Amino acid sequence: MNFHHIGIIVKDLKLGELELKKFSNLRRVSKKIIIDKKIGVKILFLKSTHHPLIELISPLKKNSPISLTLSKNINILNHLAYTSKNLNYDIKKLKEKGLIQITPPTPAKAFKEKNVVFFLSRLNFIIELIEK
Repeated sequence: MNFHHIGIIVKDLKLGELELKKFSNLRRVSKKIIIDKKIGVKILFLKSTHHPLIELISPLKKNSPISLTLSKNINILNHLAYTSKNLNYDIKKLKEKGLIQITPPTPAKAFKEKNVVFFLSRLNFIIELIEK
């Protein structure tokens, strides 16, 4: 597995982008906002030479899976993401190490319909695996 990005949940992508640019030189990597109806989110990627890739995530609808996070104002710095050359193998290994799988593998528009799967760590943060 290789580190890929940090996911941050925001109410509004453009506002999130403006706020991050106030103290960093991040710029858009995404040409346009990615709308993923299957997962229920909108996504925008930002990066600079001195920052890791940042994924801003906002809810697509009121019943989005991240709406509860926003309403409680918790886990806003939401996850660390890693690419996986062998998703089934890495899923098995993370489970063996005590991480709890919280989603099934799901095709993600942000990654050209490659599967993503999320785990909860014992430290109470989320790990995302992205099929490579």
